[in-house]
Amino acid sequence: IAMWEYVVYLYNQHDYSQAISLTERYLQYVELDGDKSQIANAANLLGILYKNTNCMDKAEQKYIWVKEMQEQLAAENPSVYQPYLVNICNNLGNLYSDTNRMDKAEQEYLRAKEICERLAAENPSTYLSDLAMSCNNLGVLYKNTNRVDKAEQESLRAKEIREQLAAENPSAYQPDLASTCNNLGNLYRGTN
Repeated sequence: IAMWEYVVYLYNQHDYSQAISLTERYLQYVELDGDKSQIANAANLLGILYKNTNCMDKAEQKYIWVKEMQEQLAAENPSVYQPYLVNICNNLGNLYSDTNRMDKAEQEYLRAKEICERLAAENPSTYLSDLAMSCNNLGVLYKNTNRVDKAEQESLRAKEIREQLAAENPSAYQPDLASTCNNLGNLYRGTN
């Protein structure tokens, strides 16, 4: 546990080279234990660290491995592990978007959105923000691939959800709302 806390500390300090080295060692350690949840968390962080240091191939390998584990865990216990599946789908979508593989990015974002819609229907107070993030990600993707109508639709949905959340908790959700409004502004400016 202390090793994991130090890994997270290094990550938060943006000391990625040390964090990568320690996370790789930590991952080897937890793989011996066989706890899929711990393995998935460590591998996901390693994927994030690889992405942050521009090691996109390594990041993709880790994310795909984590997604497979999260799919297994979500099949066994959906209420606990589906949110983690959303997270890894968004991570993969971001990686694919950053490496101009827009079809794959769209698949991952759509999968995350689909899961978020189910989760938010059951527990809106917990999962509406995740749904807004998925809609926002899709809006940006559609803008970047010149699908203006879809971009506007997803961005407006994200804005609507984030307005609702910001009304309930302004300090927590106004920054996300501002980001979505900015994305919509860029979309409208780009389309005159």
